Amino acid sequence: MLPRLLDLRPGEGPAVAWSFLFFFLLMACWFGLRPLRDALVRSEEIQWLWTGTFLASLAASLAFAGLIGRHRARVFLPWTWRFFGLCLLLFYAAATGLGETGLLWTGRVFYIWASVFNLFAISLFWSWMADVWRPGEGRRLYGLIGLGGTLGALAGSAATALLVEVLGADRLLLVAVALLEAALFCARRLRPRVRDEGPSAPARGRAGFLEGLRETLRQPALLGLAGYLLFLTLAAAFLYRGKIEIVHALGEDRDLRTGAFAWVQTAEQAATILVQAFVTSRILGRLPVAVCLGILPVTAGLGFALLARWPGYGLLVLASSAVNLSKYAFSRPGRELIFTLVGPVARYKSKNFLDLAVYRGGDLLGAWVWTALAAGFGLGLGGLLAAMVPFSLVWAGLSLRLGGHAQRLLDGRSPEARPVPPDEEP
Repeated sequence: MLPRLLDLRPGEGPAVAWSFLFFFLLMACWFGLRPLRDALVRSEEIQWLWTGTFLASLAASLAFAGLIGRHRARVFLPWTWRFFGLCLLLFYAAATGLGETGLLWTGRVFYIWASVFNLFAISLFWSWMADVWRPGEGRRLYGLIGLGGTLGALAGSAATALLVEVLGADRLLLVAVALLEAALFCARRLRPRVRDEGPSAPARGRAGFLEGLRETLRQPALLGLAGYLLFLTLAAAFLYRGKIEIVHALGEDRDLRTGAFAWVQTAEQAATILVQAFVTSRILGRLPVAVCLGILPVTAGLGFALLARWPGYGLLVLASSAVNLSKYAFSRPGRELIFTLVGPVARYKSKNFLDLAVYRGGDLLGAWVWTALAAGFGLGLGGLLAAMVPFSLVWAGLSLRLGGHAQRLLDGRSPEARPVPPDEEP
């Protein structure tokens, strides 16, 4: 009954299982590293760290585009995974062998490295999946494989929260190395299905930054989506800065902060899974696109208002979980629907621009806007979070406008139109 329930074809079961486990282990590794990264830095350093992250991501993206444009993922994926594992071993040696000053600088380097690792890890995984599964197979199976990543994110967050008090933050780096090795083992089990047809499918669709900018400006739906994503990244940056401030106020112990960040992540992932499983699939098809897009800014505005008045850890967990589930259960499906309303050439050309300029640039802009408001107007944590409430209202208005435009395009599409598999989240 299981193959029929999951819509599997004969012979696909083992490969789907290995793909599912591959993504599970990879996301468990990343979401286990995120609390370690966040516990090492303070809020006043974020704008500089995000500047470094933006520049490192730009350099890594250019190098990665060159590699994946010339080679298939199976050529350099094993070596890249081993390189990441070696870096984690070096960070462990530095964390256990250096003094307080050395640990401070190691933490800053680790913060930037971990952010770039996330960029590479997700891209490499989906490049590998494009080599393993044909387009028609991907349409059927990517949702199931993606569920492995969601469960891995929950497992990694919960494991870090539970193990940090037993092992300590430094030894969790060794756990991450083991997870990477296990993920690489899964990738090797999929090698017999890898097709040798030149560069990967994502590489064939990859386009330059300027081409993406021109295509985004030419397509009203993509231009509106770029504005929506810019608002989203600015709000996420302010919520993240608020999270850093609130968690670091709990104490100076690094293991304590790591556990606090991990419990926030655990609550976010658990709430998202519950809503996706029991709510989204049942009501998403009945909601207008504008409502799907507008739930997130309304939720974020309410969360900012409450945190501005009562900036405590418990309310942070609730607000962050509500924003996260709104993002992934409602906003992201609405955004992916907009991608299906433009042609594949426009979609691939604009994605490079949206990933780098909007996502990474929006993070960078948000970090410096926070710093400018704090320094220029003397705003504290409450004032900075309160400033995002009217911002969220403007964002909600943009959501209604973009959703209405997308709904008109959707209503005018032919019955034969088919959506494409969802792109991975940057």
